[in-house]
Amino acid sequence: MICEFRRVSLLPPELRTKIWDLATRPAGFRGVQYFSILPLHRPPERFQHHVSNRLRPQQSFLLGPPMPTNETAQPSWNNSESTYAIDSGLWTACKESRAAMYRCYRPEERSDFLQQLKEKPHLRWDIVYWRNPKHFDTSATFMVNDMHTNRFVTVLPAQDLIFIQPYDRPFNPACIYDSMPFAAGDAAGFGELSNVALEFDPSWNVMELREYQRQWKAAVLDDEACLARFPDRPRTYERYDTYDQLVTVSQRSWTQSTNFWLVDRRLRRKRSSPAHEHLEKAQIVFHGNDCRFFAMPEGREDQFCYYPPTKNQNLETIWDFTLELDRVGSEQVIVQVEEGICGMAIEPKIFEGVDTGYVNRWRVLVQESNS
Repeated sequence: MICEFRRVSLLPPELRTKIWDLATRPAGFRGVQYFSILPLHRPPERFQHHVSNRLRPQQSFLLGPPMPTNETAQPSWNNSESTYAIDSGLWTACKESRAAMYRCYRPEERSDFLQQLKEKPHLRWDIVYWRNPKHFDTSATFMVNDMHTNRFVTVLPAQDLIFIQPYDRPFNPACIYDSMPFAAGDAAGFGELSNVALEFDPSWNVMELREYQRQWKAAVLDDEACLARFPDRPRTYERYDTYDQLVTVSQRSWTQSTNFWLVDRRLRRKRSSPAHEHLEKAQIVFHGNDCRFFAMPEGREDQFCYYPPTKNQNLETIWDFTLELDRVGSEQVIVQVEEGICGMAIEPKIFEGVDTGYVNRWRVLVQESNS
């Protein structure tokens, strides 16, 4: 095979160009990009030589490759299950493969856009650029360190699923913008990421979420009687901080153009039905190297996925949790507005008969293996 590959150079230039173009990402292909979010001042030792460069003086987090499932394994950008792992090799394989990557991703378009932002800072980037379908497949490429070897990572911010793995701390939505090298400067900010995913922890539950909300409300209203009933948090601080961050994401106005997804590994996708063909054709699908992630249509999730039978008769579903998350987020907005804590305008949204107020719902993805 090696000898045969070396003979590629003997092929006509037009055929070699076609071969390399076929090796690049197909148009309209939504990739899956896994990243670890690492603390800047104390990154784990095994990540020391596998991080992105620092972007801003005030930066608190760094971007790293996904966390290995094996505790003794070393993280690697090159061996990741992400779409960028394949692209990284094509950027550096040879002159012709690099030219194919330029034809595929057109990096000059993003450079031109960033230059426009510098020259015309008053431009509403989200309206004139990222919301324009013409720029839907605009790429962002940045360099990372991988054991003293520079590698190029390419993502499509408006298409790809950015799968976040926070390291040893609750998810903090601010860390995404803070650590992502493909955030287009402070003017562009967070909104150019269209799809961000977190893994759903099955131990998250409605009862804890309600207790967190009672404590939050007591603290905001300075209700000493209520606080006295909850002198200690029944779970660790990190658990309640996680709930706080999940609620915060749904309330932030700067997340209006971003879909936030939770992935529940327990869910299984149902076999396709002719009655649902029109919905399946419109269904968003993200393609990983070994699996696919299917977006569940809101309000019809039970028609597209299910939980396998279990002995647990009181199984809490991910939708039980997300609906309660909506209620909690809405109540917090109302309390803050009534108390004059924020000037947010409330625009109620009704979902399943529940007034969910000014919140963006966490949506659900179902993972399915390609094998």
